[in-house]
Amino acid sequence: PPYDTMYKDIHFNIPDTGKRALRRDPAPPGWQQLIADRPDGFGLSMDQYINDLEDSPSSWWQDYMQQYFGMVSCIDDNVGKLMQMLKEKGADDNTIVVFTSDHGEMGMEHGKIEKGSPFETSAKIPLLVRYPAAIPKGKIIETAYSSVDFAPTILDLMGVSFETAGLNSHFEGVKASGDILSDDLNPADDDKIIFSVDYVKGKWASAMMRGYKYIIGRFDAPWLFDLNLDPDEIVNYADSHSHQVIKNKLQTALVEAIMNNLIYYDIGLDVYLDSPQCLDSRDILPLEDGRRKICKDIGNTVSVDICLEDNIFLNFCPLTCPEKCSIDSEGKILLRNGQAMSCSQIAISDTDICSASKKTRTFCPSTCQMNENASIQ
Repeated sequence: PPYDTMYKDIHFNIPDTGKRALRRDPAPPGWQQLIADRPDGFGLSMDQYINDLEDSPSSWWQDYMQQYFGMVSCIDDNVGKLMQMLKEKGADDNTIVVFTSDHGEMGMEHGKIEKGSPFETSAKIPLLVRYPAAIPKGKIIETAYSSVDFAPTILDLMGVSFETAGLNSHFEGVKASGDILSDDLNPADDDKIIFSVDYVKGKWASAMMRGYKYIIGRFDAPWLFDLNLDPDEIVNYADSHSHQVIKNKLQTALVEAIMNNLIYYDIGLDVYLDSPQCLDSRDILPLEDGRRKICKDIGNTVSVDICLEDNIFLNFCPLTCPEKCSIDSEGKILLRNGQAMSCSQIAISDTDICSASKKTRTFCPSTCQMNENASIQ
């Protein structure tokens, strides 16, 4: 008390990105686990689910957000008490005060709560540093930094020479103190790349630089977010012609980081580094009758005849439709042995890669079929 009931009369709406993700409008990435996993997943039941979260007096969502805002207010008040104490002691100008966190809170953005996602609301955290005696007022650093940079940065601000103390080998991060102490109020290194990984479940790994984020995962094609054009992280720019230089730069850095053990990511059963030509869309099917169905419903609640009646569905669901997709993909796939290979490289490989990898057969169907025919002959 009083924070546990401070916001009991405040009503919270689900963010637009959350509603769109839950309704698959468009569908979220495959590595994004939604808060709701309904048997049918969509339609009126999902709309009702959203309405219940927002309007029901006993909604767990309302209580969750009320408690969360209460905890934030508790932290805010106590940080204020700390700052007031430093001021009363006359130590506020020469004391380094750091406010940060280990993760964000999704708050139902993109259909999820808590953490564990590469989206900004989960992965982006504050690093607020107050040190009036040395840091220019109003400084905002745009360079991408990571939590591994915190320790060497703060120690350097404190004047601790950790190299001579034999501590350098324990830090993988870099010192941001140069940016913090410089006279430049808005330093920005557009080329610095940082990494983030789902260490718990291994669903995704990402490489980020100022304004851009490239993500690979076990259950989906790669994603590239352009935060300059799309701050809500809805659009996948991985196949955008104007984004290929950025994508290739982040892709190369991420693969090198994984293979050099700079970050740990279990590749598992291969990972798409570029978009496969033959991969079903995760979005709602554009059915004329308005039913909210997806590719996996074809052959069950949706007739397979739609694949033959309209090329839209054949292109929408190339894996599910009976007419099998046979177009090799451009780009590369990261194999479980750590090799990033294109279909042309797989075609001339001495190893039978296709038979051991379903994803490779999806990525390079034409090459794998030719290899199979050659082995039979």
